[in-house]
Amino acid sequence: MITRPGTDRQTWLRGARWFALCVVMLLAVACNDSTSPNGAELTIRRAQWDAQHIASYQYDFLVTGFFINYEGRPIRIVVRDGIVQSAVFIDDGQPASGRPSDWPTIDQLFARAASARTGGALSGIRYDSRYDFPTQIDISGPPDAGGSLFATNFEVTR
Repeated sequence: MITRPGTDRQTWLRGARWFALCVVMLLAVACNDSTSPNGAELTIRRAQWDAQHIASYQYDFLVTGFFINYEGRPIRIVVRDGIVQSAVFIDDGQPASGRPSDWPTIDQLFARAASARTGGALSGIRYDSRYDFPTQIDISGPPDAGGSLFATNFEVTR
């Protein structure tokens, strides 16, 4: 990090956050469609998420489409220190298939959105207004290969 003489790190960080907030606001005003997969907005939202240093949280994950066996069944995902600890179907309390690490953290949802955008398959994305993570990721594809990922009921935990 480069700073000018006489400035401290906190002052620099405040200025950087203010600048990032202004950029996000300009992008929001410039976008005609709030779900459009804007790469700059994805990058800025990821930076805003990262700046919050949230490592322990839980959220409900839902997948629609993609022709998978758990499609349409919400899953409660619990993350501690950046690692998925559990993934449980909300409707019956049973563990979701596979290992907990098979289920996405918020960081991994950002990575999925970025990958889909790079491949031209990201057709829409929405963000949480408080924490800036993706709440809906729409991915297009051939029949039975497209769908949406949802992250809802987010709670920061300790």
